Amino acid sequence: HIMPVPIPLDTAHLDLSSNQLEMVNESVLAGPGYTTLAGLDLSHNLLTSISPTAFSRLRYLESLDLSHNGLTALPAESFTSSPLSDVNLSHNQLRE
Repeated sequence: HIMPVPIPLDTAHLDLSSNQLEMVNESVLAGPGYTTLAGLDLSHNLLTSISPTAFSRLRYLESLDLSHNGLTALPAESFTSSPLSDVNLSHNQLRE
């Protein structure tokens, strides 16, 4: 598990790949530097599920990489608040 870590306010892209993360929720991606992210890489972790509100504060998120995890499903409301244009879900266990 990771704890929210302060990041610079002008951070545009954050790479959290290959960190053995098992879960990501809204509190992990909270804080001033996170809310303005345009790109987030969570690939090559151990994610099996995503909280429905995990990305709700990332209002500028355009690119999200969730590839190479163990995701089996995604809540329908996971991406409703983000202007995502690029989402990589490859190499997961999604059925739909």
